[in-house]
Amino acid sequence: MIAQITVWNRDRFSRGLENLGKLDERFETVDFRELRKRAASYLLRGAPAEDKEGDEALQGVLNLFETIGYLHRRKMVRIEAVWHYFASWLLPYVAAAETYLKRKRADDLGIYCELLPLYKKVLAHEVELTGEGRTGHIVGKGAVDEFLNVEAKLSLKPRPSTIPV
Repeated sequence: MIAQITVWNRDRFSRGLENLGKLDERFETVDFRELRKRAASYLLRGAPAEDKEGDEALQGVLNLFETIGYLHRRKMVRIEAVWHYFASWLLPYVAAAETYLKRKRADDLGIYCELLPLYKKVLAHEVELTGEGRTGHIVGKGAVDEFLNVEAKLSLKPRPSTIPV
């Protein structure tokens, strides 16, 4: 029985990494890079409610992170793997979208209900790894602005996945 549980846990972990790898590949496609560019530009402009294209782009990016949050809550991916693959994007995007998320959640508390707990857990893991509890390097205003400016100028050439070979 214990051996069966061990095999099941190892299989779930492998499937979780496979799912994260597929999301990582999607994140670097030309279409998704265009979405990220539009989302970052939208956030740099203060996420104006009347900009429907920018809103749609940001929703696309946040929805990917929401999916990862769901996978984590269902214990299909571990927080260490989420941090490894996505922390450098998830943390600044969510930090930059704080006001946007509050606006969206004012109308629907169910929206991004997987994303916000995931953000907190990934940020806590970041604090644990960096020691001394520092987060300004990734979610401080200057770091977020710099991140958004880089994302807004993304090349549309596809990049290789970060999946280990």
